[in-house]
Amino acid sequence: MTCLFNPFGSADHREQFFDLEAKILSQLSKRLMADLPPSKVRELTNFLSECDDFTAQSLLGWHLIGEGRLAKWKADGFAADWKNDEAVMLRYYGTLRPVLLEFREVLDHQTCVAIDLLRPELPPFHVIDEECAARMGRFDVELAWAYEIPTGLRMCPDTAPMPSTGVVEPADAFAMLLAHLGAPEEDGRDLWLMEHMPLLEEAFRAIANARRNPADRYDLDVVPDSLRPNGDEWDYSGEILTDHPQPALDGKSPREAANDPALRPRLTSLLKEVIRSGDRLRRTAGMDIDFNLLLAELRLEELIFPPPPLGVLEESEDPDWDDEIPLDPPPSQEMLEGEELNRRLQAATGDEALWNRLEVRLADILDAFNDLSEKLNDHELAILQSTALAALGALHPDQPPGYEPDPERMLARYESWIKSGSDDETLADYLDRIFAETRQPALCESAADMLMFTEKQAGKKLRPKKLDAIFTALTAAIWEAAHWPPVLR
Repeated sequence: MTCLFNPFGSADHREQFFDLEAKILSQLSKRLMADLPPSKVRELTNFLSECDDFTAQSLLGWHLIGEGRLAKWKADGFAADWKNDEAVMLRYYGTLRPVLLEFREVLDHQTCVAIDLLRPELPPFHVIDEECAARMGRFDVELAWAYEIPTGLRMCPDTAPMPSTGVVEPADAFAMLLAHLGAPEEDGRDLWLMEHMPLLEEAFRAIANARRNPADRYDLDVVPDSLRPNGDEWDYSGEILTDHPQPALDGKSPREAANDPALRPRLTSLLKEVIRSGDRLRRTAGMDIDFNLLLAELRLEELIFPPPPLGVLEESEDPDWDDEIPLDPPPSQEMLEGEELNRRLQAATGDEALWNRLEVRLADILDAFNDLSEKLNDHELAILQSTALAALGALHPDQPPGYEPDPERMLARYESWIKSGSDDETLADYLDRIFAETRQPALCESAADMLMFTEKQAGKKLRPKKLDAIFTALTAAIWEAAHWPPVLR
């Protein structure tokens, strides 16, 4: 798998795989057209020119796999003279099947982690698809065609997103839909799925339309009664309140439902939709939304996965657009805490050579403190800079590949936090909130403690009215550093 010429190996050589895949699909399409009668070829050609990619892939999958053509061709010696890579690719493509994927995590530019709700016995696996990795959030559910390759499951072009189903888990909702459409329960179900994938996509659209606006017209024949609007949506009005009663939870709060075995499954279904909605804003608008702290508070560990990368902020007509600095997607990053955090902080502050390298490498970030809207005096700047140096050195003691710190982005984050909150919010609550948004709250807390310890050691007080600006600047620097590679291990 590490061979430079293996098209199924390293992601650095994915172009080899894409070219090989396109070649095989072209060969199979030509073979299919030669196998069909002329009248069927004309009908299929006309239909393919008008249908979407998902339907086109479904037709190809049905004719090749569902009708058994590919297996018969191979038994008859089809492709016996193909080169080895082509023969291997054909063998992998022979595993093509419908999947209903629930995504859990984005690992890199082309790899996600998902489960197949049609095969719940399988453990989570890698899904290889750049387009999915660029847009998926946690618990997004997609109906698709896919086939096995050595690095995971390869997605075919285009998918059918499954709509929200309220308190009903997607796997259960899909089973209800299959029963409503007359699919066999066991024997023959896979073949039925292959043949009726376009119908399922149509049903998804009708369910989404029905749930979004019951007054709209939709195809009643493909929408089960159990999946029509019934008031089971989550009413959170943009805010998650753990002690706020929810009609969909029989009037109980999320905290109460989490401790009720009868209501806990309903709560997890509803929270999955909340997480999906937040992740869509992460991917499309660059909004750093993450509900993991809430999930941990409710002890819903089964729903806690690393948030997906942030997307890029779309341009706004707001005259203050310059304050909204676009974000590059940050790497998936593990939490730095506990003994490892202490060890790294001690290493950053105790190694003079490392400290000197950090001062050179982080000069732009440290200089940005001089440009804060809340001006600090020399004493405050010196303490802030030394504390930030220790914190950033603990997070990234070595220069990451592709390291390009962006002081302007850090300052934009600082300004957005300074303007956030209300007059009623205490400094402690404010810090808890922004610490969590950095995705490194333990590092922020340790850095804040270090800053106050340094103040005492210096024997000169920091101005109380500047504390919020000092802590915000420190947190913004840590937030910026969380967007640099590499992944923490």
